[in-house]
Amino acid sequence: MRMISFLADVAGDVQSGINQAAGGSASAKPAADVATHIQNIVNLITVVGGIAAVIVIIYAGLRLVTSGGNPEGVKTAKNAIIYTIVGLVIIAFAQAIVHFVIVNLV
Repeated sequence: MRMISFLADVAGDVQSGINQAAGGSASAKPAADVATHIQNIVNLITVVGGIAAVIVIIYAGLRLVTSGGNPEGVKTAKNAIIYTIVGLVIIAFAQAIVHFVIVNLV
């Protein structure tokens, strides 16, 4: 818990410096601003990863269908689908971890 508190302090100091450099007030809810930016970045990465996953699954499905029973082609296509699903699970866990940290940070 001490690490989260430390990160909140650092994030607050960074945001205060940014606010002062931009000519604004140093006390403009710094942790919430940083948390919002981080959440927006993670959401963008999640959307891009999801779109890429859909494209890869479609491509691998087409390769699976057009492999003509070739065991190597079938194996390659199945591996691509499995790895893509694993990637989606990792993205989902990353989203959950970031949400957990932000909720406890702010």
